[in-house]
Amino acid sequence: AIAHNNLAAILDDRGDTAGALAHLQESVRLDPLPETLANLALLLAKHGQIEEAVAQYRKSLRREPRAATARAELAQLLAQLGRHDEALAEFRLALELTPRDPDLRLQLAELLHVAQRPDDALRELETVAELAPNHPRLWFDVGVIWLERDPSQAVAPLERAAQLSPQTAGVHYRLGLARERTGDTAGAAVAFRQALRLRTQWAEAKA
Repeated sequence: AIAHNNLAAILDDRGDTAGALAHLQESVRLDPLPETLANLALLLAKHGQIEEAVAQYRKSLRREPRAATARAELAQLLAQLGRHDEALAEFRLALELTPRDPDLRLQLAELLHVAQRPDDALRELETVAELAPNHPRLWFDVGVIWLERDPSQAVAPLERAAQLSPQTAGVHYRLGLARERTGDTAGAAVAFRQALRLRTQWAEAKA
């Protein structure tokens, strides 16, 4: 089974999805270890087979329910499918296992925001601020929520986000929106120009 796992990883790196899946499925048949099932789920998700990936994650978690990473990955897939209540439940179970994981709490907060529960999202982000006050996504997420509710409350967190992620165009763009909506047209212009400069650099780098 281990040889099938290793060969699957090599084939996937080479772009042979069908071969990689075949070897992982054979590994599962020989020895359905939770980790192997989770690897199969991850590969299926990577190649767009989301429903089947969800099924494999559930099989893995029935065998090892304390696998926080697999549970968080399952939650992300459920969110992609629009099954927000199920995704939220899986995120909360994962957080019971790793309550001090700031990335996991950020993912939960972002899903709560998508599910139109901004107050709950902000509460989770307050916890993230205690755990990892300089996390690059934290203040961006706070700013985005306030941008929709009260732009005057969005400026400070988005300025902090721009300091922590100075090369991210989207941060400067939303900072520009917040400043524009609060009447700071000069500051908005500075942020918008920075966003455009970074996007131009990104496009040139890809060309």
